[in-house]
Amino acid sequence: MHSRDDWYEIRHAIFRFVAIVLFMALMVGALALDVMVFHNGVAENGATELMQSSILALNVLMFAHLAYLYPQSRGCFVLVMGFFGTMLIRELDGLFDHIRHGFWKYPAWALTLGCIGYARFIAAGTVLSPLATLVRARQFIAISYGLVIVLLFSRIFGNGHLWHAILGEHFVRVAENVAEEGIELLGYGVLFSGCVSYYLQLCSHRKASACAREQLAASNCTL
Repeated sequence: MHSRDDWYEIRHAIFRFVAIVLFMALMVGALALDVMVFHNGVAENGATELMQSSILALNVLMFAHLAYLYPQSRGCFVLVMGFFGTMLIRELDGLFDHIRHGFWKYPAWALTLGCIGYARFIAAGTVLSPLATLVRARQFIAISYGLVIVLLFSRIFGNGHLWHAILGEHFVRVAENVAEEGIELLGYGVLFSGCVSYYLQLCSHRKASACAREQLAASNCTL
């Protein structure tokens, strides 16, 4: 006999797969817009960079919401929020360059020190155990792979010396940019899928706990 939970898990897995396919198609579409429509060579103000910044901004918002929902884990979530916020500021360095070249470092350092200070002095005791819970979660695998692709693999794969060796005299800068930004965008997609899954799981657990408390309260009232 097949239980209803089995069918639910299968349907949920299919839905998750389709959602990931559509999301990846959207990211490829952003890259294609830059190259085939805007002809901007994947510029800093293009669709690809906008997609990357949007993913980071959504990560910041999700962990800020988790910090609000879970006071017992607030220090951990504030640190994670600050980490993604710093990545977002770095991604938007072109905007800060209008103020002064390299100005992005100042708001990045301010956010980093602010989050560390909050976790250390205001939300002390809410970092280590929740962080251990986060790294044990199955979603942390996707988060880790996404970060490795964004911060390491995309930089190595998009190295100019590598592409000069591959293309030789046919080297064009746009090919190098598309390779690096495309792999980086893939990493952001993997990272985002892990963060969204973790966020939805915690929100689902919170909702289930609230329903259980309501049912318990109702049964006590009946008694």
